[in-house]
Amino acid sequence: MSDMSRITDMVLYVGSDLEDEAIGRLNAWCAKNDQSRRQQFVELDTDLAGGTKFSARQVWAMTGNFFPYEDLVEALPSFGWRHPEDVVLVVDDDEDYDGVKVHRPT
Repeated sequence: MSDMSRITDMVLYVGSDLEDEAIGRLNAWCAKNDQSRRQQFVELDTDLAGGTKFSARQVWAMTGNFFPYEDLVEALPSFGWRHPEDVVLVVDDDEDYDGVKVHRPT
């Protein structure tokens, strides 16, 4: 593996559009704890998803480079989720050979 990058793909599923404040706190945490790059999550357009209905859910994603995702997983419960039971973080780190991990704030 090259020292030039360490890629971590992360997808965050939230069960409600009422989580904007928690997402704001999450992205503020990302900016503070990833000072050299300030990588943050962006919302994916669920209107582009297949099917014939509109999703009431939100999907956020980030492909981080040398991002402190282990610390983010630890901090995940602290963002003040209104419905933490509906929040799922999927992490795929290119140096973790045990596979994709799923994390919840509860």
